[in-house]
Amino acid sequence: MIDGSKELGPNAVLALKRDGYFRSSFSFSDSIEIMSYPGLIRFISRNFIFSINEFSSSIFKSSFISKAKKMVPDLNSKMLEKGQAGVRAQAVSAQGELLMDFDILKKRNQIHILNAPSPGATSSLAIADYVIENYLN
Repeated sequence: MIDGSKELGPNAVLALKRDGYFRSSFSFSDSIEIMSYPGLIRFISRNFIFSINEFSSSIFKSSFISKAKKMVPDLNSKMLEKGQAGVRAQAVSAQGELLMDFDILKKRNQIHILNAPSPGATSSLAIADYVIENYLN
């Protein structure tokens, strides 16, 4: 970080609320909608061990440290403080595939740019040029 401190992560896990920035964040209606989405069910069934490992490293510090030691071999639990959580939406198709690129949909007079995480802001001008060139001309 700019102050010389270091952060280790991210650890991606399913949030049980759309804007769930805390472990205690929960929405019954969001959870039902998320957990009943066919794409999520297919993703987990195809990637069961991976999914369990991601949940494990989010819940158990020892599991997180074990993974983190691959990047920082001298790491131990005394060196860690819990940081803030972030929320990053990840598009999943109905077939259970993670969508890795931007998805641009046009419906009537609306253009929707989906799955534009972190680089989305950085590349927003390039995305705008692409939309103008391919959807407005």
